[in-house]
Amino acid sequence: MEPNPNEGVVLRVDVDIDGDGQMDLLLANGQTMGSSGFAEWFVYRAKSKGVFQFIGSFVSAPKSFRVLTAPSRIEVLAIGRDDDDVIQLTIDTYSVSATVVTRSSSVPTDSAGASAERNKISDWQTASGFRLLAAGLDAQGRFMNVVWMEAGSDKPAKNATSLEGLVVEQ
Repeated sequence: MEPNPNEGVVLRVDVDIDGDGQMDLLLANGQTMGSSGFAEWFVYRAKSKGVFQFIGSFVSAPKSFRVLTAPSRIEVLAIGRDDDDVIQLTIDTYSVSATVVTRSSSVPTDSAGASAERNKISDWQTASGFRLLAAGLDAQGRFMNVVWMEAGSDKPAKNATSLEGLVVEQ
């Protein structure tokens, strides 16, 4: 990560994004989230044991997305502001292929639609065993102590594999 005088965290979600049975990695720099709570999530598709390929990114709050298959896609409940500074809720869909993540649609929604989407996201998180993990960074952007923690509970994550030694191919 980039040096930042404010210590921060790396956020991590392990999930099969393309339905191939391999756990892919979603990583976000918590230092850049700011007050909005939104982060850019970098998507690394598993190619083989310990080998990943960066295929793109999407923007979301840590618990405002779900991953779906057939077709492979990521749905995000997004919150923005229009030119008149009015809050705009959208459901953004990112298509996922073996080589790229692309935003394919952004559909405005109202508060009832946003509530329904939040319920879908919550149901997916429960059904998929969604775990949001975090590891601390120092002011130089390096891991302080590479122990993955369950975000929000401050308890070490069980069965969280190390990122050390993983290979990212082009």
